[in-house]
Amino acid sequence: MDDVNALVTEAADRLFRDHMTHRLSIEAEAGDFPAAFWEAVEAAGLTLALVPEEAGGPGVDPLAAAGLVRRAGYHAVPLPLAETMLANRLLAGFGPQEGAALRSLALAGALDRVLDLTTAYVGERVQFGRTLSKFQAVQQQVAALAGQVAAAGGAAGMAAEAFAGAPDPVRIACAKVRTGEAAGIAAGIAHQMHGAMGYSQEHSLHLLTKRLWAWREEFGNEAHWSRRLGAAALHQGADGLWPFIAAA
Repeated sequence: MDDVNALVTEAADRLFRDHMTHRLSIEAEAGDFPAAFWEAVEAAGLTLALVPEEAGGPGVDPLAAAGLVRRAGYHAVPLPLAETMLANRLLAGFGPQEGAALRSLALAGALDRVLDLTTAYVGERVQFGRTLSKFQAVQQQVAALAGQVAAAGGAAGMAAEAFAGAPDPVRIACAKVRTGEAAGIAAGIAHQMHGAMGYSQEHSLHLLTKRLWAWREEFGNEAHWSRRLGAAALHQGADGLWPFIAAA
């Protein structure tokens, strides 16, 4: 199954790479919907990937299907892929809280790309005769960025588990809180490292960070899910609090 999952992810990644040009991203930002790209995504069956085979879906492993959303986030795909995947899953009788899980996966994917862009930029940009990556202050910031991205990746793993069995609202809440928190911190660091270049139309960073800022608010932001977690923790009582925390 791992080999099949890898093939599904690689095929989707190749589709995203083939269509995702910088020009397409800029045109989509301006309101020009990439219809040909969407037709290719639908033709590949990606919009049905989260629907189980017994409900008329293609029979893709749920974890692999969830991974498609993370790769779409990595490429900042300007299509309603996650929303359509969720809608099709809802029509098959599954729960709406999985929208937060999908957004967590998209956030983690976009954060992976933000880290890649930032490490590449500081390794190429020269100031005072040295690349930025040679300065200790920059190294510390990139390390902090990498830590946030790693934490978001771990949280996204919990989010993906929502599609492998009965969704656990506590784990989904934890995932959305942590990926949302990482998005805010990481976007700030990345733009600080890129300077004005990160906001320019020629660079891809702003395309990703705008999605990070939007996605952290969708399907409940950190405050929303933190309140849900707090209420669930209080409901456990003194004896049940630690088992509740450990299980999450």
